[in-house]
Amino acid sequence: NAEYMGIGVGTTIVTRHPILMLLSRLVLLTLVAGAFALYDFEKSDVVDLTSDNWHLVENSDHLWLVEFYAPWCGHCKNFAPVYDGIASKFKNIVHVGAVNGDESQDLLKQFGVQSFPTLKAFPANRTVNPYTKKSAKIPIDFKGPMTAKGVAEFAMSHQPSWVEPFTFSQLPNAKLPTAILFSEKTEVSSMLKAISSEFKGRMLITQAKRQEKDVVTEFGITSFPALVVVPTNGGPSAAIKYSGNIKYPEIVAFLSQYAAEKPEPATDTFEVGSELVIDLTPETFERDVEGAQDPWIVVYVDNNHPVKNLGKFAMPIEGQTNVGRVNCGQHASLCKGLPELPVVQVYGYGEDAKSSVLQTFKADEEGLKDAKTVAADSYPMNNVAVLKGKALDNFFQVTLQTKSRAAILFFVDKDAIPSSAKT
Repeated sequence: NAEYMGIGVGTTIVTRHPILMLLSRLVLLTLVAGAFALYDFEKSDVVDLTSDNWHLVENSDHLWLVEFYAPWCGHCKNFAPVYDGIASKFKNIVHVGAVNGDESQDLLKQFGVQSFPTLKAFPANRTVNPYTKKSAKIPIDFKGPMTAKGVAEFAMSHQPSWVEPFTFSQLPNAKLPTAILFSEKTEVSSMLKAISSEFKGRMLITQAKRQEKDVVTEFGITSFPALVVVPTNGGPSAAIKYSGNIKYPEIVAFLSQYAAEKPEPATDTFEVGSELVIDLTPETFERDVEGAQDPWIVVYVDNNHPVKNLGKFAMPIEGQTNVGRVNCGQHASLCKGLPELPVVQVYGYGEDAKSSVLQTFKADEEGLKDAKTVAADSYPMNNVAVLKGKALDNFFQVTLQTKSRAAILFFVDKDAIPSSAKT
């Protein structure tokens, strides 16, 4: 950009005219922004991912390859052309995205990103947490060489497939239309795997080999590859032959005419950390909250009084304080005697503390902050030794030399024991 404008990189622009000073600053800002832009998202096949559109990944039936980068990172700049090329080469086969870590730090925390660039694959399938009963995509870390070949092999090894070998027995009882690709290849192609992801739950995608002569003859196939669609409960005589190019966009357009109706895409913004918030029922409240040792923060809501960003609230206290949510519209028995919704209640550390609520707050930003403090303060202090004077000398000279356990030492500037030490 600098060379194009005739300004050498490192050039200092000096002027005292106020208009020119403003223009010079705008020019410099433009140069800086241009230097930091790793991807031209308007032209690139790489998708610009943020917390606001993360649902594109979370609600997808396709494999996503996601790079976490920083615009100032030298290795990221070197990798960008490689990643751009991968996105173009595997367009429609693998969805490729990038997260600017400087702008979406909540996603960095959510997925444990500690360095740049970091590459993760987000599979098509979701994993159910047996405790919260919520499902989420569990990312797979890329640990290979940051080369086009290394990344491509990694992506292909995790590509999902719902392609089935074709058999005649599938047709009479089929509840969906059946697409059959007749191929000379024995392996299922990446393109067909991607097509099976696109039509998952809407059409049965199958493959028949050229050697299966009875199938080939029955459908009148004379050249390969060939594609046909059999309507629901139809047979070979009802098959509709495809006459276009064996290309992903054209095939998808053809199959879409006969596939079951596509459900409305989920457009709700994915809430980072949402899997940490446990939706409570009367049964799980008794079992998980009243029977727990750790403190709980329970937020009471209904459809007219939701509380947003609970996931972000739960992330920094994961492992210290459990966060639950009760929908009072569905579980009114848990909400008797509560003030105006939404509210948050704190149940302290220890099973005995669950018999009564420590404190109740309004479930706004300030109330949630106070609830977090109260929950942390409910931890006992008897597991933390305060080291001063001789006790400090004794700790270094004796305790560390004789104890077989590891020790955690907090250096603080206040007399109060920090909640992080107690938890």
